[in-house]
Amino acid sequence: QKTAYEIRNCDWSSDVCSSDLYLALLNRRSVSGRTPDCVEAPVTPRGDDEASRALHALRTGNLHAALRHVRLAVELQPARGEFALLEASILHRCGDFEHACEALSRATRLSPDDANLQHQAGSLYSLMGFHGEGLEAASRAVQLEPAKARHHFNRGALLRFLGRIGEAETAYDAAIAIDPGDHEAWLNRIELRRQTPESNHIQMLESRANAPFSHPRDEVF
Repeated sequence: QKTAYEIRNCDWSSDVCSSDLYLALLNRRSVSGRTPDCVEAPVTPRGDDEASRALHALRTGNLHAALRHVRLAVELQPARGEFALLEASILHRCGDFEHACEALSRATRLSPDDANLQHQAGSLYSLMGFHGEGLEAASRAVQLEPAKARHHFNRGALLRFLGRIGEAETAYDAAIAIDPGDHEAWLNRIELRRQTPESNHIQMLESRANAPFSHPRDEVF
């Protein structure tokens, strides 16, 4: 079963959605007017299928098709927060920030307990310059999954954008405590404030001098 974030191995050469195919089959009648056997038990298009088509179209740059498919997914299953998140992402790529924010607000309301969705919503809000809304979503992700370093990192970045340096430093400290190998969290923490003889991170950096950084960060910030 596909989800909004996965694509099965199938032929994407056609951009026609499943509902269009079903209507085409209904029009293929014999001379006697009998509907062919293959459509006597039609399959209603599922939201997951349309969301996957939308995601594929987004990845290939076909924004018009992506928007059409995701809106059908939302229509089919309006209670799915991940579909609203995908719609927001597509609208962001289209430059329609107003409606992207509306879709993001709907996504976070529909899935208040989905930490990954809240995390992604926070990142997308920030990409559009809505750091306050992004912080609210990122803070929710931290509340839901406090043991995930990336949630603390995301929250720290948003606090930094808002000029709340002390809180941002605390958030980065939390990310580093969970994942000491996250070199970007270390870098961002150091860059938060001017280093002075009285206030600096020299001791912290010396403690990491011989410890390898395990990975680069693949995040929005």
